[in-house]
Amino acid sequence: MHRGDKFAGENASSWPVTEREHDCNIDPNWLDDWFDYVNKSQGIERTLISYEQLCMIRNPTGGCTLLENVFLEARLSDLRAEKSYWLSPKFYYLNECRSTTEGGFSDLGNLISQWELKFEWLADKQRYIHHALQAFNDDFDAILQSKAMPAGWHELKAILLSTPIISMEVAHTYLEASSFMLLQVKHVSSLDDMTVFECTAVFKLWERWDNIMKF
Repeated sequence: MHRGDKFAGENASSWPVTEREHDCNIDPNWLDDWFDYVNKSQGIERTLISYEQLCMIRNPTGGCTLLENVFLEARLSDLRAEKSYWLSPKFYYLNECRSTTEGGFSDLGNLISQWELKFEWLADKQRYIHHALQAFNDDFDAILQSKAMPAGWHELKAILLSTPIISMEVAHTYLEASSFMLLQVKHVSSLDDMTVFECTAVFKLWERWDNIMKF
């Protein structure tokens, strides 16, 4: 934002918030103050406040752009405990992206309250997603109740969860495990009828997750 961006401090006269119809003005030094605030911010409340401020700088009529989303995700990532994860609060608005302030910076208590609602909503989503994954694991591993676990079972299942379609080479690498997983053979016509293996159970899990995020 400092160099080459139209919202850099030296281009402050062209920021949307300085346009006459908005009846407001922000001194170019204000952006430097914002950077100082961000660099000293460690807690989640200060992160959310700085995010809302950034939304107001770049679009005072409400809403946010990709830059604000990336900023928020990066700041939240810094706050997450090692190896932990939470859904982005931007999922709260699935079809539109807007800040909490919407046309004016609200009082701090109301701003934090609105963000708390978003995180509570996301906590419920994460709980449903986790339960769906548990049900998948139970069904997927049911075959092991009557058979010894083949070599590479957990490794191949992890691969399938991220990539439900695997090549013949991957299947052969985990041959013992893949032979037990009831993978469907497919031929990709656009790739000279290349043979691949598809795990429909993972696609069903993804569909459940997608439906969870929609309601």
